[in-house]
Amino acid sequence: MAIYKNYKIAKVRKVGESLGREGVSDHVIKAIEGWDGSCKGAMELCGKLTLWADVSTFDDYWQEQVQRGIEKESSIACNLISTLNT
Repeated sequence: MAIYKNYKIAKVRKVGESLGREGVSDHVIKAIEGWDGSCKGAMELCGKLTLWADVSTFDDYWQEQVQRGIEKESSIACNLISTLNT
């Protein structure tokens, strides 16, 4: 099952343009601070952060930071996969 996004990247990019770097970061921080500490809440937080990652595409530097995070987590996931295959 794929994750459904009910928005267009171009539209959320405009949100980023309106908020600017600091505004987007503030919303990300609020999302993290709103996490209730539960496993279910952690997965909901993933969804919230996915939206803000898409919003970040309005700015090359912010997008680089998001990409850096994706690459770090991808590396961790690849290591987990390799241990499962042994």
